[in-house]
Amino acid sequence: MHDDPYPDEQNTDLILERPDGGNYQFLGLQGANLVATDAVLVTKENLDITISQRGMMCLHGESGVGKTLAVKAGLRHRLSIETLHIEFRSHPTPRDIRGNLFRALGFSGNSPKHPLEYDQLLKAALG
Repeated sequence: MHDDPYPDEQNTDLILERPDGGNYQFLGLQGANLVATDAVLVTKENLDITISQRGMMCLHGESGVGKTLAVKAGLRHRLSIETLHIEFRSHPTPRDIRGNLFRALGFSGNSPKHPLEYDQLLKAALG
């Protein structure tokens, strides 16, 4: 048995129920709770650090291991923060990432032609 990395936390923010009464888990099991595994807790901690530093985070892993579920559970206690869920094709290029962010953030008009213009626009929008 290992030491609990968060001994004073009750992990009540890791419940799967959504604020609208739905369920984050794809099976929709009523009353189901997320098991606060080390991976889930580390994801939550990394999200907290990333958000506090106004940074960007990449979470990767094999298909089906619970990446999306861990992120949704980790963000649940931060409901006041607007988030965007963007899915990329396999092996996205920087151009793909910029283009998806341009569309997801709702910019109007044509997207910039040069990477520097994209970067300046995105930095201004994301503050």
